[in-house]
Amino acid sequence: MDAETKRPLADELFDKKNPETIKQFLMANFDTTKPLYIVTDFYSSYPSILKEVFGDNLIHQYCLFHLNKLIVKDFPKNTTIAQELLKY
Repeated sequence: MDAETKRPLADELFDKKNPETIKQFLMANFDTTKPLYIVTDFYSSYPSILKEVFGDNLIHQYCLFHLNKLIVKDFPKNTTIAQELLKY
């Protein structure tokens, strides 16, 4: 998303989410020689794909929404702090 216009820089639907499809999408839509800031979910292949495509011209951050989902998933819905602290 462009920081000023708030518009997506690139958007495309694919049948598969795999490393080759992601590489093709990035190379077709971005100048890989210019610095870029990308926010992604926690798909395990992203770090190596982004390093391969952009090298050092990239700042990669994980999405805070997806991070929160991972954290919340590990806590029972009706637990207390005391119950959680007993685990440790």
